[in-house]
Amino acid sequence: MESSATPPVEQGRPFTWRVAAVLVAALVAAGVVVWLRAGEATWHLPTLLAVATLAIVGDLTAVEAASGKLQISGTGLGLIICAVLLGGAPAAIVGVVTAAISAVRWRNSVGGFLINLVAYAWYPLASGVLFHTLSSWFGLTQHDPAYFFLV
Repeated sequence: MESSATPPVEQGRPFTWRVAAVLVAALVAAGVVVWLRAGEATWHLPTLLAVATLAIVGDLTAVEAASGKLQISGTGLGLIICAVLLGGAPAAIVGVVTAAISAVRWRNSVGGFLINLVAYAWYPLASGVLFHTLSSWFGLTQHDPAYFFLV
């Protein structure tokens, strides 16, 4: 007996120039926030290079989950460590560099590349700004147990 099922349709919305424009605007906005918050960050080059290496290697060595639809990597850990130790601005830069290098490794489409750039810019940027704002607001230092709960 023959099946009358129709072939599967590609899921998701098509990538349009409007979507690209929104993503580029979001990336530019992240760049402005990085520039505005750069003075509050800690720009310790050895630490920056160490956590950048962790994030990049974590992304390049990602493994696929059994479903094949999900990749598991250590990138998030590297970006959060950077956000906590250095601040949101350096973490966003590490995120964008990681996404750019990752695009070559995983051969992302232009749409996927732009989405990753925006996500890898905003997620560590927002995390770092929020972490440092809250730790300052509560007066927490690395010696306070509550500091580690905030992380």
